[in-house]
Amino acid sequence: MLLRGLPPDCETARAEGSSGRTNVEILLMDLWSATTGELHPFYPKNSKAADPAREKAIRLAKVRQQERQRAIDAGEIT
Repeated sequence: MLLRGLPPDCETARAEGSSGRTNVEILLMDLWSATTGELHPFYPKNSKAADPAREKAIRLAKVRQQERQRAIDAGEIT
């Protein structure tokens, strides 16, 4: 329980897996990424950040899936 209250940039928290950055720093990196379209160079590598290229590929795959299902339902594809 005491480890949860430690600042993220202290050595003990880093040893336990913290990225070493505060929530405010990560929020600012997210804002930078949102405005530039690129991942911030100092963004923690082990974070669960959304990869813009991966998200775009997923969206395109879903569109292709919907189009294929529409074609199957219409009888264009058997």
